[in-house]
Amino acid sequence: MSIRFSSLLRGLVSRIVYFLFSDFLVVSPSIFDGKRIIVIGPAKTVVEELKNVKLTDFDVIVRMNRAIDVPLAGGNFRRVDVLFHNLKETGDRGAGKITSKKIRQCGTKIVMFPGGGAGKASLVAKARIKMLFRCVRVKIGMVPADIYGRIRHSLSGFSPTTGMVALTYFMESKFQSLDIVGFTFFQTKYMEGYNDDLARDEDGFAWAERRNIHNPKLEANYFKVLLNMKAKEGLEINLGQYVISSLADIEKSGA
Repeated sequence: MSIRFSSLLRGLVSRIVYFLFSDFLVVSPSIFDGKRIIVIGPAKTVVEELKNVKLTDFDVIVRMNRAIDVPLAGGNFRRVDVLFHNLKETGDRGAGKITSKKIRQCGTKIVMFPGGGAGKASLVAKARIKMLFRCVRVKIGMVPADIYGRIRHSLSGFSPTTGMVALTYFMESKFQSLDIVGFTFFQTKYMEGYNDDLARDEDGFAWAERRNIHNPKLEANYFKVLLNMKAKEGLEINLGQYVISSLADIEKSGA
């Protein structure tokens, strides 16, 4: 009984926080209208996909979770303008600690929580307070509830990956261009240093299915729907070669 009451109380507090402070916590994707954006996923293929990409040409560089600890371009490029982070720093599914040093090194302006709605408001508010005490000067925000709700509905209730939330979020903006690399929908292992628990490419799909939290096939199909919608709007989206081949491979598998 006490556990249930505690859970209900936390939920009530979170909803009150959302009602009072949602204007400060929720970050609209419209702030990225007109920007040249690149969303960089953590798949090992990202190294190859970025070989002929000049990262300094982009207005906004987006990465996620532990990627802030993994420099690009031979270990020399650290810039991360927007970091999507699950705000769980340690333990199972821990995404690494957010520190003042990392934020300064990477020039990070916004840390986005890949979730939305009143139920997550207190978590984001606590993270903002924690960062203040750590003297970490960065905005902590969350995804609009309607965007997150549409993703969950499209995935039949499965939790979307941080990467899928980031991709959907930026597709909601009226960007000048959007480049997407480093996503293989669990068909390969991660880039070195991001998550070394997956030793082989074939471990990715099995890991996702075993945990039954994410559904890579549903995410790939949902992503293809998003791409078709944006193509009709005439917006410029450039996919990395392995993003394209991964989508094709999932389609061939009958997903």
